[in-house]
Order: sequence, then C-alpha cells, then structure tokens
Amino acid sequence: MNGSQKGEWLTDFPGHASVKSLLLKACVSGRLPQSLLFVGPPGVGKFATALSLARFLLCGARGCGVCATCRAVASLSHADLKVVIPTPKEDSEPEAPERYGTFIAEKAKNPYFMPAFKKQPSISIDTIRGVSAWLSYTPASSCERIAIIVDAHMMGTEAQNAFLKTLEEPPESARIIMTTSNPYDLLPTILSRVERFQFGFLTESEIVEYLSKKSESSIAELRLLARLADGSMARALEMLDEEKRRLRNEFVTAFQYLFEPNELRLINWIGEQEKFPLDEFLSVMLSLAHDLLLLCLGADESKVNNIDQLSMIRMLSGRVNVESVQRLIGAIEKASRALQSHPHYALLILSLHQAYSAKDSYNH
Repeated sequence: MNGSQKGEWLTDFPGHASVKSLLLKACVSGRLPQSLLFVGPPGVGKFATALSLARFLLCGARGCGVCATCRAVASLSHADLKVVIPTPKEDSEPEAPERYGTFIAEKAKNPYFMPAFKKQPSISIDTIRGVSAWLSYTPASSCERIAIIVDAHMMGTEAQNAFLKTLEEPPESARIIMTTSNPYDLLPTILSRVERFQFGFLTESEIVEYLSKKSESSIAELRLLARLADGSMARALEMLDEEKRRLRNEFVTAFQYLFEPNELRLINWIGEQEKFPLDEFLSVMLSLAHDLLLLCLGADESKVNNIDQLSMIRMLSGRVNVESVQRLIGAIEKASRALQSHPHYALLILSLHQAYSAKDSYNH
C-alpha cells in the first residue's frame, strides 16, 4: 500500500479520525463526490482538511508533499486551486485587493488563521459568478480544478442561488469544497446537492501535541492554552501570541470589576484601555462566566477551563448566586449577537455590569 492509500497526506493536521477515514476510502475507491461540505465549529481544521485533500487530488504522486504541485497548493498559488474567503461588502477601497492578498498569504502560512474584520464579511454574487466561470475552464496543469469556499454560509441568498446551477451540473473537471460552521444558513437546495462531512472539537491532547511543534512553551503552558481554546486550534494558536495573552489578563481584570457594587473601577478600566477587539473580550467574558456558573452549581473544579484563574473564580462563586451569573451570561450572549451594530464598546461593557447588578446578585 502506497502513501496515498495509507492516508499520509491526511497527517498534517490533528483530529477528525472519522472524517479522514471517510475521505481516504472515497479517494482510494474513486468515489469522492464532486461537491463536499465540511461542517463543524470554527477553527478546528475544516480548511486544513480541504487543503490536504486538494493536495492529494492535484499531485501526480497523490499528495507527496514535496513536489512543485504540493508546494504550490500549500502556498495557495496553484493554477487549478481557488480559495474564496468572505470579505466586508464595503471593502471597495483601492487597497482592498492587497488586503485580500494578505489574508490569503496568512491562510497559506497558517490554515487555522481566521481573518478579523471591522465590518460584517460576506461572499458576493459577483465572486460566486467568478468561481463558477473559473470552474468551467479546462484545468491548467492537472486533471481537475478545485474551489475551496471558506465559510460558505456567508454567501447571501442571491449568491447561493447563483451557485446552485454549478452545484446541480458541475463541470466534469470541477471539485467544490465548502466549509461552514453554520450549515442552517445555507439554502436547503444547496445542502441537498453536497456530501456533508461533520467535524467536531479537537481534544486537549491533540491541541497540545500540535502546539508543541510550533512553540517552545512548556507543556504546562500548552495544556492551559489547549483548555482555554475550547477545542479550537485557531484559538489556541492565537493565544501563543504575547499580545493576546496580555489582552486576556486585562479582560480577566475587567471581569472581576463586573461584580463590584458600582461601576467606578470598571469605568476607570475602560478609560485606561486602547480600543480592543470586542469579540475577543466577550469570548473571554463568556468563558469565565461559564466557569463561575459551574462552581456556583457545585461542579468539580477540574471542569473549569480557566484553570489559572481558579482562585479568583472560586472566590466569586462564594459571593454571587446562580441567577445573577445566568443573567450575566445571557447579557454577554446578547451583546455578541449585536456586536456589529452596537454604537460604542464602552456602553456595551457597562451594559454587562448593569445586567449583573441587581438586588439579588450577591449571596448574603
């Protein structure tokens, strides 16, 4: 059995054994569908899997990893590979193409990279029409052309309808791989024309093993990052960055201020900060609040994700009650949903304190 049949081309990324097994069987038997949908949480390796699959399909040696074709696929520069990522609708400034190229370059260096935008990204109907036209061309140097559409749920209804004909009658040499964390934002007609592969969260040990190859941090530090990542490799890799860790420490401080009777220290904290990514702030708030709720409900301390903050969470759990923490979690989730339209980040943060601060918030 050669390397391609053993699935060596699927060993570049951790986890997802069942998905890998299904893909390997389909490739070896020659029954791989033309249109695939990789479904699962953000940052767990859907794009990494799509890229490895593309390498296998385009490489004459079936994903050897060392030839010019494999190197071109890895750098996202192969003539028969197109990668589409969502961008903001308003991103029409002169530097937008250069910015998009930067995102693609980052994605090539790190397949778990998730670009952050100030405005809501999407995949336009013009982009999809361009993909459909591109797929209809004769492959430049391989036996097929492969389009990877990242976060396909970011296609609007018009874009999805425009893509429907391509999915219904794909060109013989076309392969379409879409990834999504929100499959129910895709039209039923889209879902009915693709083969679905379900991805799950990564385990802590899988994340630690992968991070140990990328970082000189101690195993203890990597275990903490893996636990904080909640099964997402993208989040774990982000937290290797020192600035991300500094920000998290700041957010932990703000979390404690949410539980003080008045807003003064929280207001002072906001005034001392430079503007920071609200989605990251809310993610940390939600993770800490969930840990706090666990201890308030009497769960074992080993279940806490933010294990480095255990003493602080333990202290708060003795001061607050379950209902107030549940109310805070609801406010954080509501703020996350309204993130794009909220008028001011300071008001959003203060709204969390107001949601928590009620007469029944503290144990007496």
